[in-house]
Amino acid sequence: MSEPPAEPLARGPSQGRASSFRSIMVGRLLVLLVLVGIAWMALVRPRQDFDLMAYVGVVHAYDAPSDEAARERTVADLRRELSDERFAWMVGRDYPAGYAHAMAYEPRSFAQQLVWFRGRPLFTRSAWLVSKLGVPVPRALHLVALVSTLALALVFFRGTRAPLDVPAPRGHEAFRLCVWLAIGAIFHLEELAASPLADPLSSALVVGGLLLVLTREAPRAGLVVLVVSVLARSDNAMYVAALALFAIVLALQKKNVGLSPKSLVFATFLAFALRAWIERGSYGWAALVHFRRVHFETYPADVRATLDASTYLGIVRTWSIEVYACEVLALVGLVLLFAHPRLRARTNDPFVAFSVVMLPLAVVRFLAFPDWDSRFFVAPIGLFFLGLARAIVLARTSSAPQPGPEAHGGVPSVE
Repeated sequence: MSEPPAEPLARGPSQGRASSFRSIMVGRLLVLLVLVGIAWMALVRPRQDFDLMAYVGVVHAYDAPSDEAARERTVADLRRELSDERFAWMVGRDYPAGYAHAMAYEPRSFAQQLVWFRGRPLFTRSAWLVSKLGVPVPRALHLVALVSTLALALVFFRGTRAPLDVPAPRGHEAFRLCVWLAIGAIFHLEELAASPLADPLSSALVVGGLLLVLTREAPRAGLVVLVVSVLARSDNAMYVAALALFAIVLALQKKNVGLSPKSLVFATFLAFALRAWIERGSYGWAALVHFRRVHFETYPADVRATLDASTYLGIVRTWSIEVYACEVLALVGLVLLFAHPRLRARTNDPFVAFSVVMLPLAVVRFLAFPDWDSRFFVAPIGLFFLGLARAIVLARTSSAPQPGPEAHGGVPSVE
């Protein structure tokens, strides 16, 4: 008579902890490899957007004795750092009547165009400081964008953690890694890292500040970071205002986000005052939309831009269909969040609820400047994806059987 098969040995607490540790270490290694890959691609193939000329000009304007000197230094930098073909494109060599050519070779046009790009002083001043180490200004701008993108990627990865007050469900490390990789792919972090733009720094500060507040790890520090983010991009003041309105609504429901509505209202006034200071001397909202969506003016200060309702609505209608993957996937995620009963129940979590608020705020951002380019929506839609991931984790945790004391090395209750 054959012996019955042996029962499989149950995994003890020490084995479970060892397996969890291995999965965590493998996840961290993959994150490190991805970050190294992003940095390598950005350093080998930096993007040379047309905005590079303007940002280089702003940095040189900090030290140059005149607009003409800043223009000469800018053109000299670009000639050294760019290929002949790319330099010719950037300075508008083949289009002598265009605004790019005038900006590159006429001091008055050059000075007037820089006004559009002075609203990101934290970005340009950071590049200015790096340039003082002997780094050419174009490379300094790329380095600031690269470091900011790596910081943004780490902020997103931290945002995928399970809530501290609930046990992480089985397989959470693999889940958060998938979410993180998806966010990086959706927003093309490798392209942001290679750009000479202020968007990575702006997004890192906004997402990081909101996470510190919404997770209650350091609400006051998070609020300070949010206000400082206005220096990276002046329209970031809207996030402080959105958080203040959200806190007021929660207060009416006897809830809070770890900060009093009064402190958030004060921070909102401070953020908009800072925005007004940064935007002093600007040409105004109508001129910006006219310049970017109607006609690139060679001398924007000399033009009294008007934007009537029919022109504006035509611009919105034209650009509203130019959507990117991030907006489409956000709509899919919103439907999933409210269609699934367990996920919908998690919208009472302040983090998840505020992440939903980010979607209408993204629409407001589009209406203010009609362009669905994903780099403008890394902060609001990225935070929504983090909120959706948190809702999934909370739903999985509530539906999973809770481990007894013996799972942690204790003894079962006899009550």
